[in-house]
Amino acid sequence: MKIDATTTFCLAADCLATHVDDEMILMSLKGGVYLGLDRMASKIAERLSSPVSFGDLVLGLRRDFDAPPQVIENETREFLQQLLHHQVIETRG
Repeated sequence: MKIDATTTFCLAADCLATHVDDEMILMSLKGGVYLGLDRMASKIAERLSSPVSFGDLVLGLRRDFDAPPQVIENETREFLQQLLHHQVIETRG
């Protein structure tokens, strides 16, 4: 799937999310996966609890993390593709 700044994402309706210590855990009932997320991935998942555009998501992550903008954008895009594949998130609009 092509992801641009206006592509909007949110957690899938059947996705369960919880925090365990410093980690966030996601479980997709439909996709049949269980994911333990690191700090950056947890920040992304938290923002996906309500619909957010890719552009706004990356902008927020750039404020939270000290990394080159292109690295944040590329890694976020790759992570979202994985979440889509496992049916953890869905697109809106």
